[in-house]
Amino acid sequence: ARDAACACASGVSQTARRDGKELSHRISVRFNPCCLISSLTSSLTRTHTLTLSHTHTLTLSHTRIHAGVLRSVHSATSDEEMVMWVKGLTWLVSDTLRSPTPLQIERWLRKQFYAVDRSREDRISCKDLKSMLCQVNYRVPNMRFLREKLPDGELRNGDVSYSHFAQLYRSLMFDAQKSVSHTLIERPEQKISLEDFQNFLIEHQKELWATDNNKVQEFMLHYLKDPLREIEQPYFHQDEFLTYLFSKENTIWDVQLDQVRPEDMNNPLSHYWISSSHNTYLTGDQFSSESSLEAYARCLRMGCRCIELDCWDGPDGMPVIYHGHTLTTKIKFNDVLSTIKEHAFVTSDYPIILSIEDHCSIVQQRNMATYFKKVFGEMLLTKAVDISADGLPSPNQLKRKILIKHKKLAEGSAYEEVSSSTPYSENDISNSIKNGILYLEDPINHEWYPHFFVLTSNKIYYSEETSSNQGNEDEEEHREPESLISLPKPVFTCVRCFVCSVLIWFTETTRSLKVTVCLCSPLRWKGDYGGKKQLWFPANYVEEISPTAAEPDRSQATENSPLGDLLRGSVDVSSCQIVVRPEGKGSRQFVFSLVPVASPRTGPVLDIAASSQEELKDWVMKIREVTMTSEAKLEEGKMMERRKKIALELSDLVIYCRPVPFDEDKIGTERACFRDMSSFPETKAEKYVNRIKGKKFLQYNRLQLSRIYPRGQRLDSSNYDPLPMWLCGSQLVALNFQTADKPMQMNQALFMLNGRSGYVLQPSIMRDDTFDPFDRHSLRGVEPITVCIEVLGARHLPKHGRGIVCPLIEIEVCGAEYDNAKQRTDSEADNGLNPTWPRKPFRFTVCNPSFAFLRFVVYEIDMFNDQNFLAQATFPISCLKTGYRSVPLKNSYSEDLELASLLVHMDIVRGRVSALGYHGREGSFEARYQSPLEDFRVSQETLLDHESRRLRRARVSADNRA
Repeated sequence: ARDAACACASGVSQTARRDGKELSHRISVRFNPCCLISSLTSSLTRTHTLTLSHTHTLTLSHTRIHAGVLRSVHSATSDEEMVMWVKGLTWLVSDTLRSPTPLQIERWLRKQFYAVDRSREDRISCKDLKSMLCQVNYRVPNMRFLREKLPDGELRNGDVSYSHFAQLYRSLMFDAQKSVSHTLIERPEQKISLEDFQNFLIEHQKELWATDNNKVQEFMLHYLKDPLREIEQPYFHQDEFLTYLFSKENTIWDVQLDQVRPEDMNNPLSHYWISSSHNTYLTGDQFSSESSLEAYARCLRMGCRCIELDCWDGPDGMPVIYHGHTLTTKIKFNDVLSTIKEHAFVTSDYPIILSIEDHCSIVQQRNMATYFKKVFGEMLLTKAVDISADGLPSPNQLKRKILIKHKKLAEGSAYEEVSSSTPYSENDISNSIKNGILYLEDPINHEWYPHFFVLTSNKIYYSEETSSNQGNEDEEEHREPESLISLPKPVFTCVRCFVCSVLIWFTETTRSLKVTVCLCSPLRWKGDYGGKKQLWFPANYVEEISPTAAEPDRSQATENSPLGDLLRGSVDVSSCQIVVRPEGKGSRQFVFSLVPVASPRTGPVLDIAASSQEELKDWVMKIREVTMTSEAKLEEGKMMERRKKIALELSDLVIYCRPVPFDEDKIGTERACFRDMSSFPETKAEKYVNRIKGKKFLQYNRLQLSRIYPRGQRLDSSNYDPLPMWLCGSQLVALNFQTADKPMQMNQALFMLNGRSGYVLQPSIMRDDTFDPFDRHSLRGVEPITVCIEVLGARHLPKHGRGIVCPLIEIEVCGAEYDNAKQRTDSEADNGLNPTWPRKPFRFTVCNPSFAFLRFVVYEIDMFNDQNFLAQATFPISCLKTGYRSVPLKNSYSEDLELASLLVHMDIVRGRVSALGYHGREGSFEARYQSPLEDFRVSQETLLDHESRRLRRARVSADNRA
């Protein structure tokens, strides 16, 4: 592999075709320390893919679906050349990931320096240096500050060399945070010897392996990578030891848990949490985003073990996969199966469940069954593991197997009408009669802007302003950048150019709000603009708009609409007349109006524009049909659900995951069958994951599988809180993997366990019949803990906008309802490179530590006192180390941020703490009432003490008088 990497460095020729012409060019990988390979590598081992095809094509599939870039495709001239590239890149990835923190810092320093040193003279000016430090989140007060930090020789010519720049960086980092390390070493003014470091690991870090002197020496040599220190015993300089404290080698996460525990994989499937994805094929929202094969590859590489296939009748007798009756693009069923086969067991060997949402005809169902067998072969589970078993098989029994979750016929039936396990709902956009992009006129500037419209059996709903150019963006995404192709004309490229092409993607409206405001202006109004909800805006840029009949009370309307939180308004079409405007209106030619029948006073006329005459006719026809047959269409939809037929060939492939309607009366009885399972939208699941029915639902999940998925109104692909569902034993809590939000971050934290295999054994307490998920007193045999955390400092925090951040750290415990708590530090002014905080302990009492997460979130406080997300790190509490630990930070997509970390001191005390040491949880009953009770208790004790002293004085005075 190393030889292949060297060959890649020399470059190979590639060919591509454009406009029918074959073009040739060479690509190469330069072995330069300043080349940021980690931008590729941080995800390649987990979620990037290197794919080989029979056409000598190397496909580099990126994780950053959220950025719009799905893949880069390079073609090679032969199989040997293609394999060489794959081996070389794979070796570079693994080598970079294994590199110790000092080497990664060196790479980062060179990248920053050479990005400024465009003259290639290995020198930059002090002015450029000051600007560079601002770019890395450090405020330089003035040029005098730099002159004091730099040696005199650097100031005479006004330039700074790389070596002095690196020394300046180390000096800035050490001077700002040296107080942290000085408290840990007895002789802070000297070098830190092997013995000193070993004592630190044993006394402060409680590392058992550090009792072996040889292991400590081996660790130091690997970390430092300094040949000069291999001659004698290794040692740390003071700044190197401080850097170690912030490094990934000192992580708070117990790396032993990165390995799968085979002994924990012998329980029935119903005893595990299983990583599950909702509408896996989507890369964005639920109504207009792209469906992608890369989305399947990404989820599988992330350890997801339950993925969804939404199948609809397609051409040539084969289904297509997309979100039905929406603007999402379609992908071929057989391509999806090939992608699943290729990536199924790369990250984990444990079973995959394919959740089939079937809307296909009998003929295409037969073809689906044929392709399942043809593509998956021996991987496909076609018979029960143990016929006599009284429970589901274990993950070990199903290793490298693919299970089909689909409705199943009763024994002896060929084509039986089956009832749906999920009730018919008009609020699901897939059940809409018609939907698409139409235009509404802005009442202020009279411009027409696109909105997403959904027509149901009695109403037409429309969203906030949306984008109508998704097709153009998709086209741009796959376009080959010309800078990668050598043409006959001269082409000039930058030697130290690290970015070949940049495409900026916007998800907001194209109209941006840019205003200049005096900070002393006191008048601000709260309002909505684009994707910004309930923020403060200058009063002179705000207009109060009164609600109309077409825009009903939002809280009630969004709950019952297929657009959910994206809802702008709705119109009852049965009480409206449709008027086509042949002359158009304003700049739009194809316009129709919805006019209230009874009286214009009942609501305003809604003018709607289409993009073509055909589209206008189709919408008008559909709306008129709805006004005449609204009730009949609703009933027909329900009847179609009840009359759905299943092909025998497909039914035979369903062995264990048989969806059936949920029957609460069967729980705990002989009628309950472990092969049956039920699916719940989050709104229905909330009726069972509560204090009243939570214990009963947990009993159901001990035997059978349950799958929970987002409600249909979440068109923005947002996620619900998975914690209550997990706590009540639900195994398949399906989330939108493409969305960067807190629920997805919690999901990725949970499935860090057990080697990221996608299966996590639920705590044994959840299999205790007396356990109630919402009652802390039912925790028999579970020892509570008290977690004490001090935030000491941070390094390399990301920027937010152009300014230098003022960070604060929020520490949160998430878990059972009675354990939830949140505390935060003060903000640190204008420093995102190396901020520090005064030592202040934050204490959390956790009653159920086996189901609790510790979450660090870094926020920036802006000039309006609003907090903006910068970074986060989330871990299961039971898997954390104590002592002085580094917390590696991640972005909102749980991707590693280069060198970004917190330094915290962590202590865990097992058992109940005394009342004097108890700290109430913020937002809980104890937090609200503990302080007044303590004040009352102190006041009462003070009063009694005062009264006692007064009585003693009176007694003494009486004795003296006597």
